[in-house]
Amino acid sequence: MQQSRYRLAMPIRAVANPKGGCAKTTTTMHLAMTMAQVNRSTVVVDADAQASARRWHRTAAQIGEPLPFDLEFLPTPDLTEDVIALADKYDEVLIDV
Repeated sequence: MQQSRYRLAMPIRAVANPKGGCAKTTTTMHLAMTMAQVNRSTVVVDADAQASARRWHRTAAQIGEPLPFDLEFLPTPDLTEDVIALADKYDEVLIDV
């Protein structure tokens, strides 16, 4: 059996649906908050060109209530290398597509 060149130490989860307005960002942000509350280092990857997760994250910081997880804005069609790099740094990677 051939061994993969990638070693994923943690799960990568994507919340995806081609339809807009079906609560992808809401679901992703709530999952991230839950993971952070149980002490999992978490990053949300906002891969949606609308950047809704990024706006949520930025707004929370601006009003003095920063969210307890990181956010990366990566609106690119191929997230593979970037997500794998994040997977080495965090317990949880959640992708809002």
